[in-house]
Amino acid sequence: MQFAPLHGDHVETLVQLGLNPSQAKIYLVLSGLGSTNVTILARACGIDRAEVYRQLENLCDKDLVTKVIAKPNKYKPHPLKEVLDGLLHKKQSDCLFLEKKIKHLRKVIITPPPSKSNESFIIRHNSKQWVKIGQNTREWVLCTNADYLPITLTRYHKSIGENYKKQTHIRIIAQINNPKEQTIKFIEKYVKENPFCEIRFCLSNVPFYFAISDQSYLFILDIAKDKKGTQSLCLTNPTITKRSHDYFEYKWKKTLKEPPNLNPNSLLKALNKNPN
Repeated sequence: MQFAPLHGDHVETLVQLGLNPSQAKIYLVLSGLGSTNVTILARACGIDRAEVYRQLENLCDKDLVTKVIAKPNKYKPHPLKEVLDGLLHKKQSDCLFLEKKIKHLRKVIITPPPSKSNESFIIRHNSKQWVKIGQNTREWVLCTNADYLPITLTRYHKSIGENYKKQTHIRIIAQINNPKEQTIKFIEKYVKENPFCEIRFCLSNVPFYFAISDQSYLFILDIAKDKKGTQSLCLTNPTITKRSHDYFEYKWKKTLKEPPNLNPNSLLKALNKNPN
C-alpha cells in the first residue's frame, strides 16, 4: 500500500497549535486515510505501534479523534476545520491568560532604575572574566603581594602570554615585606623570560591589592588565604579608576627596581632609604 507523503510545514503548524510532533503527524495521516486501524496507521506514519497507541489515546482525550469499537478497533479523525478552529481558539485563550499574568507580574515587581555606566560594580569570581577583558588590553598595572605572584602569573600565564604577543605592557608593584628566596628567584626568571613585564618592589604595606586594565577596569582583589582562588570587585567608575591609577604611578616612582637583599640588615637599610 502506497501512502501520500506528509508535508513538514503542516506538522509544524499543528505543533505550534499545541500538539507534539508525533500527535501532529498521526492526526494528519489519519485525516488522509479516514477511519483505520493502528497497524495501517503505524505503517503509514513510520512510527512504532506502541507509540501510535499512546498518542491516539491522547488525541482522543483532546477530542480530536474518536475510537470506533470493532475487530480490530479503528480510529476516526474529527474534521480538520473543526480541529484547527478548536486548537487556534485554545491557543488564543492561552495567550490572553498569559498576557493577564504578565500584567499582574509587572505590577508586583518594582524594576530598579538603570545604573549608569560610571556606577558599575561587578563581582567576578574566576579567571575567565580576566581573560575576556584582557584580550584587548594594551596596559595592565597590578599591585599585589610578592608571594602571590608565582601563583598569579602561572594561573593567568596563557592569557598574559597572548598579551605579550601583542606587546602589551604589564607593570607590577610587589609588596615584599618578608620575601622568600624562591619567590625572588621566580620573579627574576619570569621578568627575564617576559621582557614586556616589569616588576618593582614595595617594602611597606599597600592599602589594598588591585589591578587596572587600560585605566578603564579596576579590579579590587580579594585573594583567598589558601591561594587557590581569587575574587575581585570590578569597577568602571572613571573617577575611582583614575585615582587608583594615580596612586599606582605615585607608588611606582618610589619602588625598588631590583629585589631587596634577603639579609634582614639589608632590608632594614632599604626600608629606611625608600620609605614608600
